[in-house]
Amino acid sequence: MESRAALKASEEDQEGLRRTGIDATGDLPWGTHFAHLYEEKEGLFAVLVPFFKAGLESNEFCVWVTADATGVEDVKKAMRLAMPDFEYHLSKGQIEIIPHAEWYTKGVSFDAQTVLEGWVSKYIQGLAKGCQGLRASGNASWLNKEEWDAFIRYEREVDNVIGSYRMLALCSYPLDSCGAEELLDVVSTHRFALIKRRGRLEVIERSEKKLAEEVLLRANRVLEKKVDERTSGLLARIDRLNEDVAVKTRLAETIEKLALNASDGLDRIMAAFPTLTELADKSEDERLKTSAEDIRAASESVARSLRQLCLLVPGRPA
Repeated sequence: MESRAALKASEEDQEGLRRTGIDATGDLPWGTHFAHLYEEKEGLFAVLVPFFKAGLESNEFCVWVTADATGVEDVKKAMRLAMPDFEYHLSKGQIEIIPHAEWYTKGVSFDAQTVLEGWVSKYIQGLAKGCQGLRASGNASWLNKEEWDAFIRYEREVDNVIGSYRMLALCSYPLDSCGAEELLDVVSTHRFALIKRRGRLEVIERSEKKLAEEVLLRANRVLEKKVDERTSGLLARIDRLNEDVAVKTRLAETIEKLALNASDGLDRIMAAFPTLTELADKSEDERLKTSAEDIRAASESVARSLRQLCLLVPGRPA
């Protein structure tokens, strides 16, 4: 195997520029380690797809480490849409698309040295394939607070190491998981960072004053957006609760009225029939006549009660 010193880029290599496919950055030299702060998958793909397309067209070995919400098949689909000959590059092994769990943690935990050695190994693999160098991108959406500091130390080491190799590295960070301090960490450990402002990608340089101004401004905007979204959601829930209370109140009132009217109707029906004592004192003809009159009166009472009940049913015509 070639020694690491023999694999490092020469001064002539360092002076040459590589096409990035990203208008906001233009061409960049080997050894550039930069970041992209994105808000959604569409924004992520809008940067990474042209980045890797340019790498494949420039005969570079490409490694795309995906995020949780960005599966391998989603990446392949996006690349096929951008490159009619993508399957050719994929079939000859010029690009690898790796889930983040198989690269950064491998089912255990994050180890900076292992990951760094992995990038160098991919670089060697690319040179063995006859490629010009390595173009790589890793997504940090899997990070939690406990692993953040270790990962930032790793990023500083990457920034120190890859400058000696024919490598281009673009690290992707979801903006909604970064506070002001995290944003400062990201920008300070990369040559620069890309961020979308007013619908356009812009470059945040690593100068201290500009860095602080740009990052804190963006952090405040993201915070305001989250507060507005949560406030709107809370107000909507309150409105739904108030509406539910009003519906339940109307329903309780309706049930109470129905119960009262039903009770009144039953009382009227029972009152329409003569008692057994009254019937016993009458002749057979009188009982028949009385029964017919009482039945008619009871029927009318039942009909009136039913009409009243129907009026209380919501949506029922009078």
